[in-house]
Amino acid sequence: MKKRLKKWLIIFGVGFTLKIMLAILLFYYFSDLLAKPNMESLLNYRPPATTIVYDENWEEIGGFAKENRIVIPLSEMGETVQKVFIAAEDKRFFAEEPEGNFCGLARSVVEKFHVSVDPCSLYRSVLRNIKEHRPAEGASTIPQQLAQIAVIQENDVEQNLVRQSLWRKKIRKAVIAYYIEKNLSKEQILELWLNHMYLGNGNFGVEAASLWYFQKSAKELTIPETAMLAGLIRSPSRSPFNEGMKEKAEKLRTRVLKQLLDEKIISNAEFSAFIKHPLPPAPPQENHRFPNSHILEYVRQQLKLRYDENEVWMGGLKIQLTINKYLQEFAETAVGEAIAEYHKRHPVSEEKTEKITGALVIMQVATGEIKAWVNSEDFEQDKFDRVYQAKRQPGSAFKAIVYTAAVKNGAKLDCNDEGEGKCKTQDVRTICLNMGKDKPKKCIQNYPYKNIPRYRGETELKIALWESRNAATVCLVTRCKLLNIKEVNELAKKMGISTALYDYPTTAIGASEVTLMDLTKAINIIANFGGKIEPYMIETIFDRNDKEIERYKPQEDEKILDESTALQMVRGLRGVVEYRHGTAYRANWKRLNPEFKCPAAGKTGTATNEKGQATDNWFIGFTPSYIFGGWMGFDKKLPLGEEETGGKNILPLFIKIMNEIYKDGSCEIFPENTDPFKPFSMKNKGPESTSQQESENEQFNESD
Repeated sequence: MKKRLKKWLIIFGVGFTLKIMLAILLFYYFSDLLAKPNMESLLNYRPPATTIVYDENWEEIGGFAKENRIVIPLSEMGETVQKVFIAAEDKRFFAEEPEGNFCGLARSVVEKFHVSVDPCSLYRSVLRNIKEHRPAEGASTIPQQLAQIAVIQENDVEQNLVRQSLWRKKIRKAVIAYYIEKNLSKEQILELWLNHMYLGNGNFGVEAASLWYFQKSAKELTIPETAMLAGLIRSPSRSPFNEGMKEKAEKLRTRVLKQLLDEKIISNAEFSAFIKHPLPPAPPQENHRFPNSHILEYVRQQLKLRYDENEVWMGGLKIQLTINKYLQEFAETAVGEAIAEYHKRHPVSEEKTEKITGALVIMQVATGEIKAWVNSEDFEQDKFDRVYQAKRQPGSAFKAIVYTAAVKNGAKLDCNDEGEGKCKTQDVRTICLNMGKDKPKKCIQNYPYKNIPRYRGETELKIALWESRNAATVCLVTRCKLLNIKEVNELAKKMGISTALYDYPTTAIGASEVTLMDLTKAINIIANFGGKIEPYMIETIFDRNDKEIERYKPQEDEKILDESTALQMVRGLRGVVEYRHGTAYRANWKRLNPEFKCPAAGKTGTATNEKGQATDNWFIGFTPSYIFGGWMGFDKKLPLGEEETGGKNILPLFIKIMNEIYKDGSCEIFPENTDPFKPFSMKNKGPESTSQQESENEQFNESD
């Protein structure tokens, strides 16, 4: 008896010990699966969202995204989206009453414990997986699908789960789903889910997908359109835009529509009509909603200096630019047309394979707001930005700075102007320069003019500027001794020229390289009556919750020129446009269609190579409110051809764009003492006199 009792005690002890050990082992094995997830990260979860870039009127022009996602609240998704997606993925998501059949009973038991597992779906999935020896069908409710976010975020646990079975992952997801439902409302869960899911072609969330596939907001979607998107949840690769997937996309949509019919959300008649609804045509962009551009790249570079890269690409920022989308598109078209016109005269061929390129920038004079920023080349083909990266010789466009320096030093453009300064220079063919040891002298020549002398001898500064006379300009900084080239370069640096300027007299006629942005910014100081304005493109930045986090604060003008100097130079540059032999007289030439009738000022430029062949065309022009900078040339500085000048190629761009800006017919006026045909005096700054020297019979000077 004692032996038998002892035997049973041993058996019981061993069994009990084994059970304890088994429990410990099971607890150890499943403890990571049953652990409470980090709900903090889920409750504060911010799905990566697309940063969207807008123009000044909040017209969308682009964006940045690693995942193309636009996060919106549930209230902005519309009832159609909510009903269709719930019916497609979890029709009992909002169900309150248990079903009357066995599945209903099972679900009611599960729901008593608030566990986010659909027992019938799980059973069906297990059965099929066993039959097919692979995970063939998902069995996830919406909370379980959302739980995948938390699973991915669990660093240590997830690293372990990567190498573990699908079933362990499903158990972990079910546990996390339980905590999700315990801590979040149904509406919060649905909003997170609809913003998170992947819907093919690089689009995440229903809003981004809606804009990509249908070019409309989610709340505007019809039932068949929403059904197509809902079908992509399980098979995002079956997008109708993917090759050979149109028929499969239709089947997915039909499956969702059948679920809507079964749930009595739509009628039989509607079902029959909806399955015949055409799928959307392919969008204009091949791979992404946001085609890249030089503007977006410039904005990205600016943001990179202020924000973390992840915030730019995934933070869902809303960035308002100063760019005007309509003017930007108009300017892009105008540049394309100008290049096409050039190639009509100089066709691209097997022998001449190089294509000319162009760039322009338009800003507001008083504020520095950039309204248009154009590169002729497609960004994907050529990322180099010729607005602010290309360094080119500006030719005679640089003379605007040279004559500004002369006036600042006390010179007068017109001998009848007030003051006692010098007012004349020498325009002669004997201006020869010593270029350094063992180098031949360089003699400065004027290019042939039409209807006027090639050399004028002693001439007023205004005529030398208006007719863009090289010899007369070089004389200013050499033997005429009105100033020296170092003084010109020092002022140019103060005005915003950031490139190297060489202390050679030829710099006075544009031999040193500058960028289009720098030269436009520098001449804008003249247009702004002496005040230096830093150009800018980013106006305001909002976070994903529409909270303003940055707004551009206008800087106080840095006074580079006194008012008298600036006004005299506005007058000087108006003469370039309004004087009948001025290099930009085309702006008021009656036979040009369309002519630009409003007051304007500016300076042409045509840089040349050592053989005297034109390589770069420029025009920097302005009205009282807008300044334009334009350039055209070959990247390899090849010759442009005979008579290809800034006045011929870039000035028409200025005219076309200014005509568009002022198409309502309202012209702005300059101060009266900037009239180029009246003696200058600071005593008279009243409303402008609109007198212009006109000639129907004489041709304009197109030498520059």
